Amino acid sequence: MMTITQGAVVYELLVRRDGSLARPPRRKRSSGFADMDQAASEAIAAALPFTPLPADLAPGRPAIRVDLTVEFSSPLVQ
Repeated sequence: MMTITQGAVVYELLVRRDGSLARPPRRKRSSGFADMDQAASEAIAAALPFTPLPADLAPGRPAIRVDLTVEFSSPLVQ
């Protein structure tokens, strides 16, 4: 069965070394649907804090920028 993407939203995150966010997520691209954008934002909040960053990932930097794409799909829609 094929799954078709219904919408994708991109958020920019600034993740501190301890896995917390240095600032609120910034939406870079909307899915085109306010409810999907909100659901993605809520999913990010529910996942916090992230696992702390490994010591060898960007050593010496207090935080890293991550672009996170959240895709919504349904196997029922073809």
